[in-house]
Amino acid sequence: MIRFRMEWEDAPGVTDAVLARTWCWLAIEAGGRLVTEAVHHPTGNLRRGTYGSVFPLCEWIVENWWFLLNEPYRLSAPHASDDLAENPRHREWVQRHSLLAAREGFCLPDLTLHRDGGQIVARWHADPVPPALSGLRFTGRGETHIEVADAERGLADAIQTILDRLDGVAAPVVEDCRREWAAVLGVTKEERGICEAAAMLGIDAFDPDDLTPDLEDALRRGSRSLTFPTLAPPTHQSR
Repeated sequence: MIRFRMEWEDAPGVTDAVLARTWCWLAIEAGGRLVTEAVHHPTGNLRRGTYGSVFPLCEWIVENWWFLLNEPYRLSAPHASDDLAENPRHREWVQRHSLLAAREGFCLPDLTLHRDGGQIVARWHADPVPPALSGLRFTGRGETHIEVADAERGLADAIQTILDRLDGVAAPVVEDCRREWAAVLGVTKEERGICEAAAMLGIDAFDPDDLTPDLEDALRRGSRSLTFPTLAPPTHQSR
């Protein structure tokens, strides 16, 4: 299970109504393990979570829903997201799978989610030293495998919790997010197969520029026998 624990907080000085309404203390757990353990510098205080607005995180999960649950990792060995993004070939994958792409000025750990066979891999890396400008350095590192249904439920719970928090807040960005989330929830069984098959290839099925009619037809046929690749664990050679 992946779990986003949110405790709502006041946000004095935050003028944006959406960001202020979704300001909270956030802790993330994956497979029962804490992802957001951190050290605050220069005080040296240990923390289990971070503070900030979670609406950008909600937008990012909705936008990348199908990729997070269906697209595999592209390399045989794990890499920190910043290192991986230095290569233009892998930058878009990082933007679709790493929480660092959802920060928008707030603090989030280097947690990636991707498909591996019948499970979702959650992998997180410690921040480099020295810490980011915020002074908060995430120190946890680990990897765990989560059943797809459990990962889907945890991500959906986070989205719904944040959108429920925004009830009564009228803003175009919120309405856009609600509309996109409703589209995800409203797909038919056949459409879901196409979305999954497209995401496995790194293609956004909701983008007409990506999903051409010919490709959609091919995916429609192929989704009936869709199987997800399983990556072999990295091998370490001794020197």
